[in-house]
Amino acid sequence: MKKYYSILVFIIFLNHIISKDFYTFESNENLEISKRKIEEILSKIDSNNFKPVDETLGFQYRWRARWFSPFNYDIYLTTLEKNKNINIIRIEGNGGDALSFRTIFFHEKLSREELKDLTFYPIYDKYHLLGQTFNLIHPSLGILYAGYHSPSLTRSQMWYRGLWYFVIDSFLIWAGGRNWFKNKWDPAKYSNNILATIFLIRTISGIQNFHLIRAHNRYHTLGYTFPLDLY
Repeated sequence: MKKYYSILVFIIFLNHIISKDFYTFESNENLEISKRKIEEILSKIDSNNFKPVDETLGFQYRWRARWFSPFNYDIYLTTLEKNKNINIIRIEGNGGDALSFRTIFFHEKLSREELKDLTFYPIYDKYHLLGQTFNLIHPSLGILYAGYHSPSLTRSQMWYRGLWYFVIDSFLIWAGGRNWFKNKWDPAKYSNNILATIFLIRTISGIQNFHLIRAHNRYHTLGYTFPLDLY
């Protein structure tokens, strides 16, 4: 069992560190109004799944997604020391989430960024049953379904994760069929190892698939549009 726990921790760790991105822009409002609006936006999008963080890294305010949030973000707010009239918002997160929250802040008229020349596309519901069916066939297919025409993932994230799951799934099936490198390849003899590996990988990818579709459908429910050409 220790082998499987190690695999689980390794995959979760990698998915948290890859494709991180950030955007920094000026707020349209003063510090306190910006703080209130950020919390209102987060309450609308990610109700009960965000929290203020005391460790602000030099900023005056910081919010972070909780563990069960379908989104991945750190949002910072501060006033420039040399000019108290300029308030800066910084968004950090996985590629798709960071870009999506940047877009939402623009739609909510909190950002001074000029994004008007971009084309914003509506998005459509995705289905958990279909996503999990693809995931059971192979995790890569689940990722492609969840990420296609979706602000939850950038194209690079979608293809990278799909390739990653293909490689790790194939490698672990091969390793399990060799009894974790102790013997020659014998899928009949070591079928339990292979089945356990298949179940573990699809459980992890199934949880991710659930959260990706959950985030996508939340954006859709709120009626946001996105510059998907940037993704």
